[in-house]
Amino acid sequence: PPRSTLFPYTTLFRSEPGQAGYSAFEAGTLRPLENLEDILEREEVTHVSVGGYWLEYAVSNTAFDANALGYNTAVELTASCPLEKHEPPRQAIERFERAGVAYV
Repeated sequence: PPRSTLFPYTTLFRSEPGQAGYSAFEAGTLRPLENLEDILEREEVTHVSVGGYWLEYAVSNTAFDANALGYNTAVELTASCPLEKHEPPRQAIERFERAGVAYV
């Protein structure tokens, strides 16, 4: 049966000092020698929903990486915050459309 598991970015993932870590797939976890792809594979995850702060970079790059790795990926716009809060995230949405990443 399908099951859902939540992996909050802020509690599981961190960047090494000096690394940008613009994707959760680039960041390490709080557990040594484990990364997000390892966790998702172990948990048999097939669908990834992404949300968080900095829609234009961190959220987008995580979604693009998940999509490239073959996960059914969606960006949760209502759970995401663009850096430029006063402007609609049109460019990010256009990039999702070009890459085939769903957004809701």
